[in-house]
Amino acid sequence: MEVHDRLEHCGDTLCVALSEFATSLAATAPALAQVGRSALGDLADRRKGATRLFPFKLLGALGVGLGRGLPIAVLSSLWWSGFERLGQAHSLHAQRRAMTALILLPQLYLDSVPVTTRRREQWRAELNVSTVRATNRVLSAMPPHPLVVTRDYALAYHVAVHGAGYARDAAMVGAVLPGVETTSLQHFGSAYGLLMGLAADRASSLPPLLLLAHAFAGTGADRDKLARLRRESTTSPAARVALNELAHSRFAVRTYNEDVESLRCRVLGMLADVMKPGVFRAVLQEEVQAAAQAASCKDGQTVLSNAG
Repeated sequence: MEVHDRLEHCGDTLCVALSEFATSLAATAPALAQVGRSALGDLADRRKGATRLFPFKLLGALGVGLGRGLPIAVLSSLWWSGFERLGQAHSLHAQRRAMTALILLPQLYLDSVPVTTRRREQWRAELNVSTVRATNRVLSAMPPHPLVVTRDYALAYHVAVHGAGYARDAAMVGAVLPGVETTSLQHFGSAYGLLMGLAADRASSLPPLLLLAHAFAGTGADRDKLARLRRESTTSPAARVALNELAHSRFAVRTYNEDVESLRCRVLGMLADVMKPGVFRAVLQEEVQAAAQAASCKDGQTVLSNAG
């Protein structure tokens, strides 16, 4: 069976597992069941679907049977679904509902997984760490957020949010493999997640956070205007357009792309160090290349024009 057929089969198996879990919650926790079903919808999205299959790809690249990744992929899918709802929440009530789903859904599923107590507690600890890191960053970045963005702040945001999710999945994969050095897998997962986060940020209607940081750092940058437009962009479409145009200065684009290229090379190097050559490593390499291309931008090319 070809590698893409095997991954498609993994996706189908994941859909069944998520559907069964959501159905089991329908009678006692309908609101949580709804979030569980939204995780199914995520699999239909090409970008999100690729994200949800990361544990299977990692196991394949490490030369292990893909079936062992199913519970990890279910936990990851439920976590990402709840987490993305938190990022879209604009009221305290919505944030509380999203936090409840983010925390409870993976834990409820984990309690049903037939693994040893030691393995369950290892996975629970990884879930808790990634949840705390990611939610703290997301909530602190919501309006009123820091108006002036630094490079360190932007990178730390993506490492804590996207990096934490992938590092967790990598650690959970490492926990099922005797003799595997989990720390190296976690570091790879964190860097891979950082790159995926930059690619996702590039698809937003706002300038990528890291690009904005480079715009603020530019010589002669109108920092006051950038800060004002960043504040107004939360409610004004015109401010969003103006912020995009101002953020895409030649200096900002050049230095931002240098960061993306440096990260691409680093992730590919880590991938080569952690995994032996093979079809699944090649799949991950292709995704790294595609994410770097999606994350990069050109002079004068704003996010809005790129989307159009």
